[in-house]
Amino acid sequence: MNIVCCVDDKYISHTTTMLTSLILNTKKKTNINIYIVYKKLDTDNIRKMVESIKPFGVSVIFKHCRGLDTTNFNKRSYITETAYLKLEIPELLDNIDKVIYIDGDIIINNDIQELWGIDVSDYYLAAALDHNKKFATELGIPDTLYFNSGLMIMNLVKCREKEFRERCLEFLLSPLNPRNTCDQDVLNYATQQNFKKISSEWNYLISNQFLLSKLNYNIPSVIHYSFTPKPWVLFSEVKFKELYWEYRQKTLWANFLEGLGEISEFNFYIFGASKGGSLVLEEIKKLYPNFKIKGFIDNNKHKQNTEFLNLPIISTEKLAKDNKTIVIVGSITYFPEIKFQLKNLEYYPLVNISDKFFVYKGIV
Repeated sequence: MNIVCCVDDKYISHTTTMLTSLILNTKKKTNINIYIVYKKLDTDNIRKMVESIKPFGVSVIFKHCRGLDTTNFNKRSYITETAYLKLEIPELLDNIDKVIYIDGDIIINNDIQELWGIDVSDYYLAAALDHNKKFATELGIPDTLYFNSGLMIMNLVKCREKEFRERCLEFLLSPLNPRNTCDQDVLNYATQQNFKKISSEWNYLISNQFLLSKLNYNIPSVIHYSFTPKPWVLFSEVKFKELYWEYRQKTLWANFLEGLGEISEFNFYIFGASKGGSLVLEEIKKLYPNFKIKGFIDNNKHKQNTEFLNLPIISTEKLAKDNKTIVIVGSITYFPEIKFQLKNLEYYPLVNISDKFFVYKGIV
């Protein structure tokens, strides 16, 4: 069973998390061959991926790809240059006939061997529908024939046909392309609807929550975090987020937080020794067990120098003025006052790191 992922430094931790979930849910692990297609990767990130997967007895093969010239391609916030590496897979893996391609923002919750058994000999690929009427209409096809490219069983023999490659390039460079393209549109155009539909159970898009009741499953076999916020965003409210963190805890990124770094290097405090603060602590214990909360901060003098939930309560005067201290604001009622205090203490807000609570970091 050949698994292929296209990876960059931004998504390598998530791809490793996905692969961990895939391996742990696959009974015959010796049948797994993993190919990582990349244009540029940090050597330490490569090491962390390899060492995370090595204990499972599964090897990882890295395939460097120069990639297409994407100067005139669309690279929106969620469509990167790496996404277009999908189009290079048939030529890059020229000695392989069939692969399962999987995006990094996915968790595998079942034995994917079932997908490998799908016959795609008469098709370019097999994939689940995207259920996005807007995107399908803009492409000029019915939404019942528009698939999501996040998980595909690809027939590389057929995808290496000259006509398929030509249609990809034609669409990529066409001035008539209404959205200046993305890899999903390219593949939908190039396959000319010659793809095999698979159940959305094998690529359940978080953005399509209306499908969950139709699948007759409490948890789908494949969960695709296809919408923002993502599950790795601190305190984000995302369905099935706990599954992502369950598998991430088994990788070398268990103690790493995007936008911050290794959490062991920081001292964390919760501002607000009250109900709001208790909610912050509860969520941290549930999803981020490696977080070490040093204590609470509170402006109430009667609370200071006591304890709340078995943690000490300090005043802002005792808060260290360094760049290794992180303050998570649990109090919403007094947030304007707290914001002003933290600013005076030279603490600044961390953006794109938390979706629910305000997080501040000290400046040296």
